[in-house]
Amino acid sequence: MRRIFGVDPINLLDPIGLAALGSLDRIAQRLRGALADRAGDIRHAIELGSPASRGLDKVLLADHGDHFVVYVRRLFRDRARRAMAIYRDGRIAIPAVASSPCNRVTA
Repeated sequence: MRRIFGVDPINLLDPIGLAALGSLDRIAQRLRGALADRAGDIRHAIELGSPASRGLDKVLLADHGDHFVVYVRRLFRDRARRAMAIYRDGRIAIPAVASSPCNRVTA
């Protein structure tokens, strides 16, 4: 691994590292609280994709409680689109056209 300017990461098991980790955790909790009203009914979300792609060709799986929604962002597209919704009863809703809402339901 090549380090920029010879900077090494903090050892998280040292007292200084534990304090830094605690600060990071506090910032994450404040950020979560500040963005909570924007989440709607999403309980959890997981982003899948290579960090090297920098947001391109990514998949976002959002858990809404009663169903999951899969969003995809393809290479050279400016925003993610809804690919499908998966319901707990086994239904899968797939948009007929990429820009239209989910209107085709398969079992």
